[in-house]
Amino acid sequence: MSRPAGTTSEPLILEKLTATRSHERRVDIWLAACREIQYERPRQALRYAKEALAEARSGRRGDLECHALRMVGICHFAAHDYHDALRVFTEVLRKSKKLGDTTAVLKSYQNIGLTLRRLGQHTEALDMYSRALVLARTIDDLPLLMNVLTNNGATFAFLQRPVEALEAYGEALSISERLSDEGFQAYVAGNIADVYVTIGADASAAEWARRSLEVHRTRNDQYGVAMALNNLGRVHRNMGEFEAAQTYFTECLTVMVALGDAAGQARTHLFLAELSLRRRAFELAIQSAQKAQLLFSDLNDHEYTADALVVLGQVAEAQNRLSEASAFYHQASTILESTQNSAKLADAIVREARVAVALEAEPKALRMLRRALKIAEGSSSIDALADVHALLANVYEANGNLDKALRHREALYERKLTQANQLHANHARSMELRLEVERAERRRILAEQQSFQLEATLDIRSKELAESAIALGQTNDLLVTVERDIRNALAAKSDQVSHLKNALARITMHLRTGRDKHVFDERLTFVNREFLRVLEERAPSLNNSERKVAMLLRLDLSSKEISAIMNVDPKSIEVYRTRIRRKLRLQQTDHLVRYLQSLSTM
Repeated sequence: MSRPAGTTSEPLILEKLTATRSHERRVDIWLAACREIQYERPRQALRYAKEALAEARSGRRGDLECHALRMVGICHFAAHDYHDALRVFTEVLRKSKKLGDTTAVLKSYQNIGLTLRRLGQHTEALDMYSRALVLARTIDDLPLLMNVLTNNGATFAFLQRPVEALEAYGEALSISERLSDEGFQAYVAGNIADVYVTIGADASAAEWARRSLEVHRTRNDQYGVAMALNNLGRVHRNMGEFEAAQTYFTECLTVMVALGDAAGQARTHLFLAELSLRRRAFELAIQSAQKAQLLFSDLNDHEYTADALVVLGQVAEAQNRLSEASAFYHQASTILESTQNSAKLADAIVREARVAVALEAEPKALRMLRRALKIAEGSSSIDALADVHALLANVYEANGNLDKALRHREALYERKLTQANQLHANHARSMELRLEVERAERRRILAEQQSFQLEATLDIRSKELAESAIALGQTNDLLVTVERDIRNALAAKSDQVSHLKNALARITMHLRTGRDKHVFDERLTFVNREFLRVLEERAPSLNNSERKVAMLLRLDLSSKEISAIMNVDPKSIEVYRTRIRRKLRLQQTDHLVRYLQSLSTM
């Protein structure tokens, strides 16, 4: 079998390792090889990551050890070994805190949060993401902040907290627009569509999904295209437009297969199975559910594996294949015992018990229903409790045990009342959520408009400032020329010596402290006040002259223009530039002007 394109063979790795004794370089070689195959061949990549870790430890480099250890965790994650990944990421977090590396700590929170979500511990994941968000706001890294906000939004959405999800996504969207990152804008737009789908705001969901799809198609971002198609399929499914939904889901599946995305394929197969069940297209439902089950099982995703089994059970029950239905439901409940989702577990047991009643296996049904009742009461699942009491009442009535049947009928009545109240409350909450979402969306749009107006105003001010700077420089050039002519006249002992001396004194004073210069300095500082704050954090040792040069460089002025404005020799400006680079710790390859201009966006 030929080696996949873009991967590094082991002989080539060994050849590179032999050519260097630098621990840092050797760690980089192992990690580069690991990154190339970490998602395609995670087990082999894990071996490379462990080699990098051993190399980092032999060199006693704490920072390299953290970097290599994080890659070990990522390889475990890619192999779906989530418990091992969580253990490793937790160790990376401890070591990063010890090193005082804020960015590494932030990334560790992100890694732990993502792993906890895969383990179904979404509340704990949100805590990790919230900690990451606090840190992200303290460091000037907008792309990183954008990612943290998106992870927060996704977790809020899963926990059915749509307003908070949309607020997080809205801020992430604003940042992506400031950074002109169209790909991320489309990605966030897809997430916003997903939130609208969950709260039943189908028109808004469709609008955001189409917006996302259009950008992803333009950029040929196939994964983004698939996500947008998935959202559109769910929107049309919710609207009862099953043909359109199937078309979108089928196209989404085609893209996921081309991408080789197993998780995406599994989710889409499950959507198609549920849709086919509603349409009573049972053969299609069976095919899609079986494929979803196999894929989710390979991914160690227990909850979704159980969902696929439940669909298979529903199809079998609808076709009166009751023994098969019972087996599917039992398999689903067995899998769900390893998860934290008690409501789903109770539902699977109730489904199996209902089939047992139909098969006249009443003792078995009673055992299962008592167990389901205990689980449902522990999870406060009203729907599951109502189903359990209804079945228990039916079984006891059939056995002639009317006292117990009556108690369960009364309990069922209470649960039905609770369900009705909950339904009204959910409806009211849904309306309230839509209003809150609309208000949040209006706030986001208003904030964007205000931000745009502020940026436009600052842009105008910056242009005016640049023009003033050039005009001031030209005035200074003229005064310097006049000053030189006067000095030449004085040297020639002109008859107007006293007048010339007075004129010279006034010109010299104007060059140093003129009103134009004073006004210009005030405007320069005002427009750059946020830039100066960030600059002070990055390089607190800069003196006043160096800060002024930095502000003028931000205006894209040349050294010659700056020297005229400051009335100094152009060589002095070059010295200032060198000092600024050194105090900002810039590399030779870093472009000073672009770097200074980037600080103003942070």
